[in-house]
Formats: sequence, structure tokens, C-alpha cells
Amino acid sequence: MVRNQEQEKRQCCLIVPEVIWTELSAHLLGSDLERFAYLLGRAEVHSDRPGRRVVTIRTRYALLLPDAALAVQTPTRVEVAADISRTVLRTCYEHALSLVDVHSHPGTSTPAVFSEPDRDNAVETHREFHATIPARPPVVAASLVLTHTGVDGLWFDPDAGRLAPLDIPSVANAPLPHLSASTGAQP
Repeated sequence: MVRNQEQEKRQCCLIVPEVIWTELSAHLLGSDLERFAYLLGRAEVHSDRPGRRVVTIRTRYALLLPDAALAVQTPTRVEVAADISRTVLRTCYEHALSLVDVHSHPGTSTPAVFSEPDRDNAVETHREFHATIPARPPVVAASLVLTHTGVDGLWFDPDAGRLAPLDIPSVANAPLPHLSASTGAQP
């Protein structure tokens, strides 16, 4: 019996090596302005039990963008220069890499959470990513937002055509120290 993919429950997990996470968080939280980075990695799909597929993104590289690589940078908004984005997308295309965009929300003591503009941008950019990058081997687009008090994650499930919470991001298979309520964990 062939199972309909649209009826399967899916989840996505992100694994980041500790050295990358340390550099990433220091870069993103080292300013009062929003900062940006890309994580690139390999995605794999497997079933952890009947009827549920799990997508795991294993981060291999981090591109910590300097402030000069940003077209817009304020305490509440960041936008990457178009030529940088094109280069990153071309790299993902040529090497079948998944892409996780990460930005900071500095100066907030509230739990990490995506703003409505962040969600709208994620839907648009993740759909563009999946329209551009071949689906085989599996590739995934995801986003993280990082604050001094936590991290929140979303991924785009191409089969469902929607954003979904990124399940508990982890550093070398250990949960990150601060997680948002939308990932299912408490800070």
C-alpha cells in the first residue's frame, strides 16, 4: 500500500555543530542592530515511526554576514544585499544544500518569536527557494530568529505548502539552551 504524502505527518529538526552555534550566536547578538547569517547543510528524510516522516538538516557551514553585506539594517529590520542572496542560492543549487536564514531581534527580553513581517518574508523566500532548487536530493528552507532569551524556528514543508514549527533545534544533538514556545519547548 502506498501512503499519500499529504496525509503523512512531517517534522523538521535542525542540528548545528557547537562551534558553528557559538560563532553564530556571538555574531548575531553582538550588536544593537539586527544581524543576519545563513546556515547551509544537508537534509535527510527518514521515518521515525509508521506514518511520520522526519526531515533533519545537518548544518555544515555558516555564512556570518558582515554589516556591509546588508542592504537594510535597523534595530527592527534586516535585508541582505541581492547579489549576496543570489550567490548563496546558486551555491545551494550547485551543491544540493538546504538553507537556513538566521537573524537576530536584539534588545528584547521577551521570548524569541517571528514577527508577522518575518513570517510573510519566510513564506515568500522559502517558496522561491523550493521553486529554484531541485528537490532531489532533499533540500529544505528554514528560518531562525535569535534573541538573548531564546530561539524560534520555522521551516517550509513543500509537500504541505506551508510554514511549520522547526522542532527543537539542537547543538550537536543537545537542545539549544533557550527555546521559544512555538518550537514546543519552554525557555
